[in-house]
Amino acid sequence: MKNFCEKYQIIPIKSLHDLSGNKRVRISGAIIHLRRQPTNSGEYILCLVVQDHSEMVEVVIYPKVYKTFLYELNPKGIIVEGILRKEDMSLSVTAEKIKSLGG
Repeated sequence: MKNFCEKYQIIPIKSLHDLSGNKRVRISGAIIHLRRQPTNSGEYILCLVVQDHSEMVEVVIYPKVYKTFLYELNPKGIIVEGILRKEDMSLSVTAEKIKSLGG
């Protein structure tokens, strides 16, 4: 697991607390919860809860990214590259790229 994380520059979700907001991050984990929220234009924002061995975090996927990476959303595991958002005590990652793990 350590070699995998080093190879793909993936950081543990727990480590996100130590980073500043608006920083580009790459995380990996299983999708444990998913909800779709409609936008005013009729498209959808997808909100995932992704969990790795250390913790879990919300991942927000806006319509353009959702359409582009829809078929990469594997419940068994994904790699997410995006921007870390910090508000008060809550964390989230706004996804820019998603890659499926496994089959």
